Amino acid sequence: MEDKMLKGVYAPEDFADSIEAMREQGLPRGLTTGFHDLDKLYTIRKGLWSVVTGLSGSGKSTWLDNVFVNMADIHDWKFLICSPENQPMERHVASLMEIYTGRKFGRPSSLYPSIPASAYMTEDEHRRAVKFVNDHFRFINPPESEMTVDGIIDLALEVYRNFQFDGMVLDPYNEIEHKRPPGMNETDYVSTVITKFRKFTRILDIHFWFVAHPTKPTKLTVKYQSSDDLGEKKAVFQRINLFDIAGSANWKSKCDFGVIVHRDPFDSFAPSIIEVEKVRFREHGSIGELPMFYDHWCNRFVTASYDLLYNKLR
Repeated sequence: MEDKMLKGVYAPEDFADSIEAMREQGLPRGLTTGFHDLDKLYTIRKGLWSVVTGLSGSGKSTWLDNVFVNMADIHDWKFLICSPENQPMERHVASLMEIYTGRKFGRPSSLYPSIPASAYMTEDEHRRAVKFVNDHFRFINPPESEMTVDGIIDLALEVYRNFQFDGMVLDPYNEIEHKRPPGMNETDYVSTVITKFRKFTRILDIHFWFVAHPTKPTKLTVKYQSSDDLGEKKAVFQRINLFDIAGSANWKSKCDFGVIVHRDPFDSFAPSIIEVEKVRFREHGSIGELPMFYDHWCNRFVTASYDLLYNKLR
């Protein structure tokens, strides 16, 4: 019996045209996230998926929002966001508007006396930002009874009929209602969930992002010398990796990209570290780290401190 008569069996000649195209054009690179210093580590391809993790308050969701706004602006990508933790949704919209304009949302206020009026969006910037977010983003928040793997996928497929998004995020995975069948251990269940979303990702030919919380971090206490040499102590957390994601080691073994956002909770001026720990295909990036600064005034991540809005307006 010839191989071609067996279901699921292929010969290299079946891919002759594609192989020749790759020979001439090179292996296909992913799209830039808009952070060009990050391109050598992390680029985006449809049909693949990423997991992003970090300790609570590390800024992983905000960093992803920056990626989405950049890709919407540069590549005209559209995004579907399922983020039950990031409520109310109008607050999320305002955050995306800040990232897009690089200006603070709202109007000058006595509540923020240190922020000058020039830091806020103009009326024209506000209008353009509203249109931009409306053109490129949709949000879903299923009822609690339908906040399940199947419920989210079914609703996303309905949205796709009228809004053909290029990327989708579930933020966080831990928030949805998980109905693990009796007798199935957590490792097998996580594998099943990932398989369902991976199939969904490939059917629609989108890029999918999971935001997943790590398990409770290991806290270490270190001693350091203060300016008055009193030898104060501060708590620091052991640096996490993809294996620390709550649920299963399947997150690292199955993901196409694994990104960790590290941030020092005791030093708001220190840069965050964007660590790419897993890249499945070398043409899409590589393992490594990039320091980035979070701009508290306009919700942006930047790669140089002089790009912070505060420094621009000085």
